[in-house]
Amino acid sequence: MSPPRIFNLVLGTFGVEWHKIRVAELESHVDYIVFVQSSFRFSDGTNITAEFPSQLLSGPNVRRIVVDRLPFDCKKTRIPALCRENIVRNELGRAFDDLGGTAFDWVIISDGDEIPDRALMQRLRAMGPLSKPYNHTIVQLDPYHRFKYGVHCEEVSNHIGQPQLTSGKVLRDIGSVAVKQSWGHYCRAYGYNSHCLLANWTIAYKPTIVRWPNTSWHFSSASDGGVRGLISKKQSNADHTSSRAQNLTSNGEIALMIEKVSRCEEDAQNADLAFARRRPMDGHAEVKTFLRTPWGLGGPLPAYPDVPHALERLLRAGELPHLLGDWSVVVDSSHLQQDNRAPR
Repeated sequence: MSPPRIFNLVLGTFGVEWHKIRVAELESHVDYIVFVQSSFRFSDGTNITAEFPSQLLSGPNVRRIVVDRLPFDCKKTRIPALCRENIVRNELGRAFDDLGGTAFDWVIISDGDEIPDRALMQRLRAMGPLSKPYNHTIVQLDPYHRFKYGVHCEEVSNHIGQPQLTSGKVLRDIGSVAVKQSWGHYCRAYGYNSHCLLANWTIAYKPTIVRWPNTSWHFSSASDGGVRGLISKKQSNADHTSSRAQNLTSNGEIALMIEKVSRCEEDAQNADLAFARRRPMDGHAEVKTFLRTPWGLGGPLPAYPDVPHALERLLRAGELPHLLGDWSVVVDSSHLQQDNRAPR
C-alpha cells in the first residue's frame, strides 16, 4: 500500500497574510493545501468578488477554489448564514475527491485562522499506512494557544476551535462540516456529501473522537491588515449577522473596537453574536476570559512552539506589528516568503 498523503483543507483564506504564513509553514510538509472560499458573504449573501486579494499563492500542491453559486436559495432555510457556510465548507470534501484522495489518506480540516504544527506531519509520516482504528477516528488538534486579535492577547474558553484530523474514509462518510463541527448549532447538512452528528449516524458508524494537545495554533480575529481585516471579517462571518456587526462603519464604533482590541478586552461586536455558541454535546453556554500574554510591542517576542516558525521569523523582522497589539497601522503583506526550515 502506498504511504498516506496529507491534505490540509482550509475554509477561506483569512486574508493574504495568513494565506502566505500557512503556505510558508506547511507547503513542504504536506502533500496538498486547498483553500476553498466563496464569492459572497456568509452573513447576507452579498457579493465580495471585488475584495479578493490579488497576491494569493498557488503552486504544485497549493490549490484555491472559489465557490460562486449555491445549489439552492439559502434564504429559504431557517438560518441562511449557516446554510451558505456549510455548503462552502463541504466543498472541501469535493476538492479532496477531485485531487484523488483515498480512504487511507490523512485529512486536516482547518479554518483560515487555525494552523496545524508542521511537526505533526513528521509524526503522521512516521506512522506509516493508516491502521484500521484510525479509519474511524476524528482527532481534535488542540492549540498551544488560542490567540485573540494577535499574539498579545489569549482567550481562555470552554469553546476551543481547532483543526480536525481524520482519514479520507471518515471525510467521505460524513462530509467536511461534520468532521470540523459535527456538534450542536453550527452543523447543518447542506451541500456535498453532508451529514451532522447524532441525527444521521448509527452507533456502528460514529467515529471515536480523541484529542492531541499542542498540535496547532488558533489566531481568532487576528485579521489581515489589522482594523480593515477585522471589520471585513465581522461583516462576512456567519457568526456576525446582527445589524451592529454589519454596520461597523462609524468612527466612534471603530475607535472603541481598536481600544478594546489593544487592551485585550472583549470587543462589543463579538459580545453581540447572533448565535449563542454551545459546548460540544453538553449544551452549556460558552464561558471565556481574555488574558494578556508576555508578548507585545516593546516587549519580548514569541518563538516556536508558542507561534509557528514562519510567524516567528516575520515578527523578529519587525513585520506585522498589528499582531503585537499595534492596530494603528495597515500593513502590506506582499513581501512574505516561504519558510522551509525544519521543525526545531
